Amino acid sequence: MSHPISRTLYEQQLQLGSAIKDPAQQRNYYNAINKQQAETQAINQGVETVCSLILNLF
Repeated sequence: MSHPISRTLYEQQLQLGSAIKDPAQQRNYYNAINKQQAETQAINQGVETVCSLILNLF
């Protein structure tokens, strides 16, 4: 996660998760935000790869 806004959002999500009292709900919440973070990172890497390929064509 290299973008500062993404990092800040992720940190805010973690803070919100720490307020959840039920351990099962907290675990589910953390799993969801970690999954979302991984998906976002994979999409960003894919976009960077496609952009790089397009730039190399020119």
